[in-house]
Amino acid sequence: GVVLEENHHLSFPFMFKYNNELYMCPETSSAKKIKIYKCKNFPMVWEYENTILDDIKAADSIIFENDNYWWMITSIDPTLGDNFSEKIELKIFYAENPIAGPWKNHKLNPIFVDSHIARNGGLINDNGKLYRVCQKHSFFSYGSEILINEITNINRNEYSEKIVETPFFL
Repeated sequence: GVVLEENHHLSFPFMFKYNNELYMCPETSSAKKIKIYKCKNFPMVWEYENTILDDIKAADSIIFENDNYWWMITSIDPTLGDNFSEKIELKIFYAENPIAGPWKNHKLNPIFVDSHIARNGGLINDNGKLYRVCQKHSFFSYGSEILINEITNINRNEYSEKIVETPFFL
């Protein structure tokens, strides 16, 4: 069934735990916000908790804790339009509290400006190793190929990742 309804588009329901509570950060790009919802009764009952960034056209945000900071890696349409397939920027934000923020821009933003690697597809945490899944975008193609990238370094001043899996065609 439907677990969350809003008067704007919702997709990519990324979930994370904070203080033993389950939260969801769905894509809310058409509202030009990044919003957080708190689980009241899994899986069907969610309640709006907070808008963590406003006036931003962001898609497929992933939020995770690493080394005493919360990190959000998100795909941005810098034109504030509706085209996440041409000029996509991958940006990173960090905060000490994922719900209340404040979320700060990473020093290196934008990390990437490349439609082939800047659109998130998920996050894998394998025994402390973090992997960012990305979707390749091209003309008339939405997520037809994915890459798996190991996040090798993330802190307030640096970010690096390396491809660990070659393209996987869907």
